Amino acid sequence: MLKKLFGIGYFLALFFAVLGIRMIPIFNFRISHGYNLDIHTHVSDFVKINYKLSLLSRFDWWMNIIMFLFFPLASRTLRPGIHIYKIILLGICTSVCIELLQFILNVGMADINDVVANSLGCMLGSMVILVFDKMRRTTLLSSKQK
Repeated sequence: MLKKLFGIGYFLALFFAVLGIRMIPIFNFRISHGYNLDIHTHVSDFVKINYKLSLLSRFDWWMNIIMFLFFPLASRTLRPGIHIYKIILLGICTSVCIELLQFILNVGMADINDVVANSLGCMLGSMVILVFDKMRRTTLLSSKQK
């Protein structure tokens, strides 16, 4: 029951984020509205710090990664046994839909870099699940052999 509540709560938080409703004031770091489809400038100066913030030093970049780290876990709590590749595909599609809704509803900054960061977070979270699944299978096999 607690797992289901976590999954539902996680997706409700994503929904609130799409609408621009900030539940915790510290996460209200974006004031501008609009869109950014220029990924090339951020990729070309990925670690270089110049007069602008580099991609790795931006708070919103890291928050998007962290926010989607829990996407695979929340997906697994609501749909046990769902394959990792489906979770990653669902995470990428969810990220694209979030950015499209932000653009259409004009409730935030629709940014292609957010899609990249969200997808990266989803993939990292999926890798964690894969590691824990492998450890669990190994433990089960070793306990059956005894």
